[in-house]
Amino acid sequence: LPAVDLGTDLAIVAVAAGGFDSCALLADGSLRCWGVNSEGQLGLGRSAYPSNSIGDQAGEMGEALPAPSLGSGRSVLAMSVSDWGHTCAVLDNTFLKCWGRNFDGRLGLGDRVNRGYRAGQMGDALPPVVVVPVPSLDVALSAEHPFVFSGEDVRLRLVGTNTGNVPLGGLVITAPLGATCEDPPASLAPASVATLTCTRPTTHDDIGPLALDATVDSDQTDPVGSGPVDVTVAPDRRPDLTLKKAGGTRVGDDLHGTDPTDPDQTVTVQRARGGRVTFVARIRNDGDSAARYRFRRIGTDAGLSVRYVAGSTDVTAAVVRRTFLTAPVAPGASASIRVVVTLTSTASRQFDHTVTLRALSAAAHRQVDTVRAVVRVN
Repeated sequence: LPAVDLGTDLAIVAVAAGGFDSCALLADGSLRCWGVNSEGQLGLGRSAYPSNSIGDQAGEMGEALPAPSLGSGRSVLAMSVSDWGHTCAVLDNTFLKCWGRNFDGRLGLGDRVNRGYRAGQMGDALPPVVVVPVPSLDVALSAEHPFVFSGEDVRLRLVGTNTGNVPLGGLVITAPLGATCEDPPASLAPASVATLTCTRPTTHDDIGPLALDATVDSDQTDPVGSGPVDVTVAPDRRPDLTLKKAGGTRVGDDLHGTDPTDPDQTVTVQRARGGRVTFVARIRNDGDSAARYRFRRIGTDAGLSVRYVAGSTDVTAAVVRRTFLTAPVAPGASASIRVVVTLTSTASRQFDHTVTLRALSAAAHRQVDTVRAVVRVN
């Protein structure tokens, strides 16, 4: 008598047999069922098995025999096969699911519709049997980023999971203080998850640690809290670095970026070898808190000689060493540095000569802006 082939390297922990079909529970928590499938009792559908049975044709057993799906990530703790064409299993989340013939409501689902013989009836779509109603809800809240600058929005992710065995309706969200959340679904089925986005604007008054939490209520449960989520609101010290040729048009105004090749943050001039041009770099505080700024030279091409002057003081050495620091700049105020560029006698006509400049807020959670001067040999 040959052994029933259920596939290689599979350990069987339990077997149940009904009048016309059998199931085996494997050590990994999955099932393998075979025999008559006329009512969907094997949970595998009927379209792939025209004889309404599995195990009576070559190539149907072993590795070819799939496991019935009982839900995403779910495993089986125990199962039973009836003599009347239906099968039941207790899952790892303690849910009871039954499928197959539903004559006289034997599946316990409140109708007489067979389950398991059509597409879309198994897996997460197969509802659990409610023997004793157990409404239960889990709520979790997380922040998209652990810190934001004042004036920016805190974006939150609110996740509600129906961990009970009955649908939950009448969902009401109490959003984090000052936040607005997306509307919840009208109903949440057992094992279903609702993910909503909440947005909380910040102001200068929020600077510092911010603890946010949410509560979800339903007609079937008491209010459930998410627990606090901590977000740090940092002072906004955003620099707006602009550049212009002395007497020319300023570029980079109200642009805050780090791309040195952005044409909207680039000034281009032409000079003869030995010629000189003076640029004015201005750092304006576009934030809501006073700040000091570092002014750095990110790169200077060969063929250029560059000096940096703040007021009447030559600060070239400090800029090159990356130690230059402005005095405190109030919101809306600015500090300027003259950038004096000379084309050397060896400057090439074959390519552009560039000076890339960057302003950074000196305090933690640095904010950055970048501009570029391009000098061509004419």
